Amino acid sequence: RAHGRTCGMLPSLAPASTHASRTLASSASPVANSSPGGRAPSASGLASRGVLGVGDVRERAPSRARRLPRRFAARPMEATAAGASSDASAAVAHETSLFESFTAIPFVAGATLVPDPENDTLTLYVTTAQRDLASDGLRRSVAAVPLPASLTSEQTKDSPENRLEKPGVSSLRHPSFGIEERGVLLSSVSPSGRKRLVARDANAAGGDRGSGIAFEVWEEGALVSETLVPPSTHGSLCVDGTFGGVSWSALETRVAYVAEAPESEDRTPEWGMGVTSDAKTKAKKLPLPEDGEEDTKETEENVSEDQKDTSTKKRGWRGRGEWREDWGEQLVGKIKPSLYVLETESCSITEPRGLPGDAVVASGPAWAPVAFGKESDQIVCAAWLGDIKNFKSTSRRLGLVFCFNRPSALFLVSAPLPERAKTELNADANESAVLLTKDSALWPRFSPDGKNLAYVSHERAVVTGAHAATCALRVMDWTKEGKPSRDVLGVETKKKRGAFPGLYASAPLVADPWLGNDALVVQTTWGAGEAIVRVDVNSGEVTRLTPPAAEGEGDWIGGLGSRKGDEEKDETNLPKRKPFSEPGGSWALADVKRGVVAAVRSDPGSPPEARVCFIGESSLETRASFAGWHAVTRSVASPAARQAAAALEKLEYFAQDVSRSVSDGAYLLTSADADGDDAFGDATVVQSIVVRVKRDDTSPTLTDTDDKKKPPLIILPHGGPHGACTAMYVTSVAYLASLGYAVAYCNYRGSTGYGESALQSLVGGAGGGAGVRDVMDCSAIARRCINDGICDPDRVCVVGGSHGGFLGGHLVGQKAVLETFGVDFKCAVLRNPVTDIGAMTASTDIPDWCFVETLGIDAYTDDPSIETLAHMRSKSPIAHVEEVARKGAPVMMLIGAVDKRVPPTNGLRYAAALRAAGGTCHVRVFPEDAHGLVKPRTEFESFVTVAAFLRETLGA
Repeated sequence: RAHGRTCGMLPSLAPASTHASRTLASSASPVANSSPGGRAPSASGLASRGVLGVGDVRERAPSRARRLPRRFAARPMEATAAGASSDASAAVAHETSLFESFTAIPFVAGATLVPDPENDTLTLYVTTAQRDLASDGLRRSVAAVPLPASLTSEQTKDSPENRLEKPGVSSLRHPSFGIEERGVLLSSVSPSGRKRLVARDANAAGGDRGSGIAFEVWEEGALVSETLVPPSTHGSLCVDGTFGGVSWSALETRVAYVAEAPESEDRTPEWGMGVTSDAKTKAKKLPLPEDGEEDTKETEENVSEDQKDTSTKKRGWRGRGEWREDWGEQLVGKIKPSLYVLETESCSITEPRGLPGDAVVASGPAWAPVAFGKESDQIVCAAWLGDIKNFKSTSRRLGLVFCFNRPSALFLVSAPLPERAKTELNADANESAVLLTKDSALWPRFSPDGKNLAYVSHERAVVTGAHAATCALRVMDWTKEGKPSRDVLGVETKKKRGAFPGLYASAPLVADPWLGNDALVVQTTWGAGEAIVRVDVNSGEVTRLTPPAAEGEGDWIGGLGSRKGDEEKDETNLPKRKPFSEPGGSWALADVKRGVVAAVRSDPGSPPEARVCFIGESSLETRASFAGWHAVTRSVASPAARQAAAALEKLEYFAQDVSRSVSDGAYLLTSADADGDDAFGDATVVQSIVVRVKRDDTSPTLTDTDDKKKPPLIILPHGGPHGACTAMYVTSVAYLASLGYAVAYCNYRGSTGYGESALQSLVGGAGGGAGVRDVMDCSAIARRCINDGICDPDRVCVVGGSHGGFLGGHLVGQKAVLETFGVDFKCAVLRNPVTDIGAMTASTDIPDWCFVETLGIDAYTDDPSIETLAHMRSKSPIAHVEEVARKGAPVMMLIGAVDKRVPPTNGLRYAAALRAAGGTCHVRVFPEDAHGLVKPRTEFESFVTVAAFLRETLGA
């Protein structure tokens, strides 16, 4: 959960806001996936076991003067072709073995705090994932890490002085191994820690369980019940951030969850198969009666079904019937996610009713509070509304993944107790759910005392049409008539440097984010990193609990002056605490229990690892008791991962502010400009994070005149466009940086984490809109890297996916990039890119994106005019293919064949147009992959091929 979030709407391989973040789709490689598999290539450079896949399709370009259509023959890249130089073969061998080593690095994929029901101790359960090339998936294991009393609420028994002076625990040790859990669809521990719910595929569980879902309830180390749910009751479980979620009732005898409604049995009548029939079978005769027994005749009544003659009935089949529209990318097959309740004691399943017929259940149902000792019988449920009124009530279902501009609301749904069900269920079946909110409300979470209900509203996204925007954190007073809501964190437009930029949440809140009854812990994008913050629900005060990824992005609880009143204390009082030397990077919230916070931290050179700290449940404890974050450490044991581990130790990263102006092109094109900027008080709106091999005495300097000594530069814009590249670990980026490239993440205007004004400055054609302002920002970042001596100015390229691929097509093709900034992009790698916006409108699952990012929300229509489509095309990379061909910049296209966000034809048409113009375009299509291109084998082939392409093109 912690690192599975993606990067804005149109993701790239760049890391996205971990919030999940994210729409035209996912972080690139969902941040760290890792797994061993395959072998190093043979001496010829060809990979064994087919891991590298087939060769590319390319040929020498024809004379540019003739501009002839290209003809191609299939052959491998030069580096892997027969007769290739020994240097090229050695390079391919190194590139392949290095990425294979990266796949062997495990990474923390989540962490859960589980209380001991008999005392105040907690155990941290750490989930580790690793790529598995053999199955083209991930393998996961879970390990238990007991937390010492100094990291739990027991610490509150000590005085503040003792807590500050006590060294405590600097690190915790991960066990040598975890326990792999295969076939687990869902796992949830009850709030008391007494019970655990496990859901498996019944058929995969084996035995005579049949098909459907098997729910297991474990307690005191024993399996106490197993409930088999057939497909006729409901379909597959929903376990994603769009529809999933589990909630335990007050007495922990009921579990609310989300699953797909059963498929209709009325698809079509059963039809025969023409001339095809089952084999004829003779009816078996019954034995003759013994003496004294009554004579029995062979009649229709006393002959069993398997004894009857079956030759009169042909084998039948049923058609598909009415087409049912799903919810788009990553949600294929999800038609009607619905709310269900598992009764753990009676092993029965019920479906609470009352939601509007066109609504589908969203993530995170929550049982409403009841009196002490009573069992829950009402559920607060978030639902995606069927009437998408902000887009003129289009009849189409619009994609939901990473799309928070879809209307949603909270409802109060009745769920009668089993003993009342027989008498009241029929009466309640037609009872409508109570509407609690409107426009946008997701992820409801009750305070421990049941008086307040916190939730997140994406109303700003709904109003403006941006797929992600600044959120509002709201609290509903559950004790008052009408249950009024108020903003704890609203949406502000003007931000100063270092100030909290607003809430950017694109994944569900943790199951219980409350610290006592007065504060919540949430995760948000804050400038160059993901941050974890404490929010006081009474005052709205935000306390940053994790160090910033870049300077100037606000103070945090472990920094100097973080304790209230420090500046007023003298030497005779409690001594000022020294700042904690905690590394920045990016932090994902994993869990909160009893004042303890669990997180997953990473940075571009450090894979995700689990960390915990004690915050306390009252505002007085928060600052005084903070004793730092404690890492769950382990060494890299696999010999296969040592090459990559050694490479990671040599990487470094840093952030660069490139603009602090929302509305104009006042770029900071050198480090001196940034240091002497008169507008230093304004918040950053364009920022880059540079990842590279650490400098040493032999590294080139800014004044070095030999640019060839400097590394090539990869410009890497994120997708979305309303996402972010944060300072987190991404395997593919670490790999490219380890090969010697300087990689510059691009957070252009329109990114999350920099304030609402900066984000909305790209929406609706503002400042030229997508394809203009974001392109100029990325160009400025490249120019800044050149001016600061970070890279060779003659070896600059772009790698991006989705909207990042859209920007890549512009950067390599727009003349304005060279004319304005003097940056000549030598090549481009485009992953599922948007290349022709107009051509997408009829086939993408988010046609609204095409209008919002070019013309604005009010321009949306299901039937765009020719003029509208022409305007969209003029904003697209395909308008610049002639220039790409003229300058001879090769393009590599990586496409997922089942992508519903950016249909494959979008990239293929660009490739055809570029080839027809005399340009070079390599294409790889992955038949089973979707928009994110995240399958381990797809990722492996993609980036090993990209490495060879960049080496050949840039001479790296």
